[in-house]
Amino acid sequence: DDETVLVAVVKEPFLDARYAAISAAVGEPKAGTPASLALFNAYLQAGALYEGEYVFLVDIGHRSVEIVLQRDGELLFARNMATGGHMLTEAVGQAFGVDLDEAERIKEQYGNVTPKGLASYTSGQEERVANALIGPVGQLASIIQSSLAFARAQTGLHNLNASRILVSGGGANLRGLPEYLKSSFGCPVERFEPESGLDTSSLPSDEEAEFAADPGRFAVALGLAVSGSKEEAFLVDLVPEAVKKKR
Repeated sequence: DDETVLVAVVKEPFLDARYAAISAAVGEPKAGTPASLALFNAYLQAGALYEGEYVFLVDIGHRSVEIVLQRDGELLFARNMATGGHMLTEAVGQAFGVDLDEAERIKEQYGNVTPKGLASYTSGQEERVANALIGPVGQLASIIQSSLAFARAQTGLHNLNASRILVSGGGANLRGLPEYLKSSFGCPVERFEPESGLDTSSLPSDEEAEFAADPGRFAVALGLAVSGSKEEAFLVDLVPEAVKKKR
């Protein structure tokens, strides 16, 4: 009827490897939860709900993009895409003929993808970096657009349009990205800064300062913490077959 069914698929060797690594370093994991669901839980814990609006959450990591569609605190769609900020770094590396570490530094220092009509470059270097980034940023926008189309098909809400897009993750720090996405989607695009209702006073001072400097980079990590500590959190527990038998 009106219930949403979420299907989660994971390759057993992929899950086994991560359980083994974490077990060796820390202890046996409680659960394996898709990062897109962690992003949703982070939003429920520390985000602002906009009544009646379809809010698209997009977390841009180094090698993954997590996408969530929610309305009034209800999960409608979740998806992981195997891409991320690395494709931007690689584009800069190819354009400048440098290794990935140097390309990352150049991207962080000079990267600016503000739409051409609004852009104001401070140097020729910044404009050159912008030209290198415009292609992969367009691909990123296309990925979000295709996910929105996929969400329409999956939910049956064929007239669905994003009322608001909230971006998080380290890749969302790229200057001009909200403006670029706003020009592509025609809706408000903002940074998701998961700070509301969080007590960080027990963190070591250096870690508290790191979180305060860029809360959006820790959205998925926060969501994983919430997933394991809040009874009302949306949880999918993906467990390797051997662990399941053991339990």
